[in-house]
Amino acid sequence: MKSSVAIIAVAAATIGANVCQKPSCLAEQVAGGPITVEELRCEYARNPLGIEARSPRFSWLLESSRRGQMQSAYQVLVASTEQKLQAAAADKWDSGKVDSGRSVNVPYQGKPLASGERCWWKVRAWDKEGKASPWSRTATFEMALLKKSDWCGSWIAAQSVLPTFVEGKFGQAVPLDGKSEGVRVEHYNALKSKKITMAAWIK
Repeated sequence: MKSSVAIIAVAAATIGANVCQKPSCLAEQVAGGPITVEELRCEYARNPLGIEARSPRFSWLLESSRRGQMQSAYQVLVASTEQKLQAAAADKWDSGKVDSGRSVNVPYQGKPLASGERCWWKVRAWDKEGKASPWSRTATFEMALLKKSDWCGSWIAAQSVLPTFVEGKFGQAVPLDGKSEGVRVEHYNALKSKKITMAAWIK
């Protein structure tokens, strides 16, 4: 029994020796580390393409080693290039410091966004004591084609070759005039247990 008590005492002493007792360590354990902003999302996606909302919504997570920590304010920067964003030249939108705990679906309120435009953005937040976090990592989003006039594609086709129609096993393909019309397939007993394959050439 005495040997067991001695082993427990030695183990306790060893564990105690590994715990930092310096005032700086104790203060860090009480206050916790700095907050950070992570997991940036635009319209619920990470670095999305083809955003149709003219006022995209931003979301992020606040991380801290301290229990009960919370956001008291935030600032969002949006720029037209990554270089401008890194230089804090937010030429699209600078929200300024907004006193709010909101971190989900914060709407973009900057300059109008153009079709196909790509933007870079980042966020920082203030904790409940009013201390600012470092800036988050840079994230991006790209707008979709927002106007009907932006869709200016053309049909894909060989310009110098007309469509050709190849005779099938039971019939011959026929050209269509682009309007709604049906195609009759003659009845063959051999097709009762087989699939019908149709080919189309589109101009």
